[in-house]
Amino acid sequence: MHRVILLGASNLTVAFPLVVRLIAARLAGPVSLFGAMGHGRSYGEWSRLVFRGLPGIVPCRLWDDLAAARQSSPDIPEVSLITDVGNDILYGYPVERIIGWVEVCAEKLLAGGGQLVFSLPPLESIRGLSRARYLLMRSLFFPRNRMPLQKVLGLAEELQSRLRKLAERLDTPFLEPPGEWYGFDPIHIVRRKRPAAWSAILSQWQAFQGSENAADDEPTVRSGFSSHRLRWARPAERTLFGFLQRRRQPVLSNDELTVWLY
Repeated sequence: MHRVILLGASNLTVAFPLVVRLIAARLAGPVSLFGAMGHGRSYGEWSRLVFRGLPGIVPCRLWDDLAAARQSSPDIPEVSLITDVGNDILYGYPVERIIGWVEVCAEKLLAGGGQLVFSLPPLESIRGLSRARYLLMRSLFFPRNRMPLQKVLGLAEELQSRLRKLAERLDTPFLEPPGEWYGFDPIHIVRRKRPAAWSAILSQWQAFQGSENAADDEPTVRSGFSSHRLRWARPAERTLFGFLQRRRQPVLSNDELTVWLY
């Protein structure tokens, strides 16, 4: 049995069914999976994408439910992942504040005694951006942002450096995504690369190393839930067209997998 905690944004969201299948294939026994993710997700503040809003990861309800789960089942081994750090740059938050949010999450995750892994921002891919491509991506994903490309690159470099230092100080593994994982879109992993990319990310966990199917790009075990159900499962709290919605957790559960989303 394992407890898995995943923190991220759009990359984790679009690959979530794949990530769940990889976890089900490689971690023995029932899995309790806690996830905080979502397109455009901020680590510290409410974020809104078109008509949907989500709370920041730091203040969301995940931490209360995780603490209760730890108290009721203290001996379950844990693994956790922090990824998709970088949206907050384009929301205008300073790097110091972003690192503070990530550090709060990291300390809460490590308090469970398990292994934490960082997947760093795709700096190699971002460095290859042209001004025209940047303006297109900015208008699509962050239309309110007016930050010039060179400033974004400088802040991304600083964030990458600070995240590396944080991971090293906490003695946690980290992975720097290679540029080959990305295409025209510099921040989202290309669909055909996702199985190998997420296998590489999750294989930073010691629990994955040497496990069955560890060398395969495609997971061979299913989670028991369809990709559609995993992709559209509702989080504990969100706004939709300005109206607050709450959903009791866990949102999905069977004998092998229980999913809590925030």
